[in-house]
Amino acid sequence: MSQVTECFNIRLYQTSSLQLNMNMAAFTPVKDIQCEKHNYSKMPIRIVADPFLFVHNDRVYLFYEQQRLYHPGVIMMTSSKDMIDWTNPVMALEEKCHLSFPFVFQENQEIYMIPETSELGEIRLYKADDDSLENFVYVRSIGIPSEDTDNLNFTDTCIFKDSTTYYLFTSTENKGNYQQHLFYAEKLEGPYLKHPCSPIAQNNKVGRNGGSILRIDNKLIRVTQDCVMGYGENIHLLQIDELTREQYSEHIILENMFSRNYGFYLKGGHQFNAVNYNGKTIIATDAKEYHRYFVERILHKIGVLK
Repeated sequence: MSQVTECFNIRLYQTSSLQLNMNMAAFTPVKDIQCEKHNYSKMPIRIVADPFLFVHNDRVYLFYEQQRLYHPGVIMMTSSKDMIDWTNPVMALEEKCHLSFPFVFQENQEIYMIPETSELGEIRLYKADDDSLENFVYVRSIGIPSEDTDNLNFTDTCIFKDSTTYYLFTSTENKGNYQQHLFYAEKLEGPYLKHPCSPIAQNNKVGRNGGSILRIDNKLIRVTQDCVMGYGENIHLLQIDELTREQYSEHIILENMFSRNYGFYLKGGHQFNAVNYNGKTIIATDAKEYHRYFVERILHKIGVLK
């Protein structure tokens, strides 16, 4: 029996609005991006995941991770003005390491991205080099204090800004256990200080982010991915009750957002993001499935596919 490979697909939905008692089954699917089950002429795309939405100049942009078999992940981008016709995906960022979780945001008229670059042992800030958002360039490393200099594998980082403070949420993993850390700064570039309540979570149920910080029903929501039984099993929503430079508290308000009883999320999923666009709420999710890539593995082993 050939080796089973974990794969991911993306699905976008449209709805009139989001509520904390949301039901995924009530949303209207509007776009799917699927992995390649088989592609013998090249390394198949086994992962399209970590979708982030961003609205700019009357367009909605979708940024996501794409990873081919035996290759590191890159960040892709496609956009639309009507949620029907989408541009051909372009590679917005490629690095010397695996990339994923492309958190994209605007600050002082500039468009930035903080992707996961855990293999480099740092959190990196990139900026769009023009208004097309088709290419992002490295700006600087964001300095994060760490008590354990051997454990700098920061993953799935996002920033929330209030009127005076930038709050940076990120996670580390040690021997399969996730911790959610919180830092704060007065400027985007830092320097960042460790929050006195950090780590704010130390378990595999809510210790790793599954999207950016959202505002739903006028409440701040932290999206987390459930990794208790395995990587990216489901999504939970936590309400942030208090967020200041001195205090932090949160509680779970919605568990297991993705129904494992049917279709797209049958094997699980680990990403949920949403934006408002043209009077609607657009939602981006991903979901797991498994393939064997039997022929591709043989071709790779004998050197035909590289």
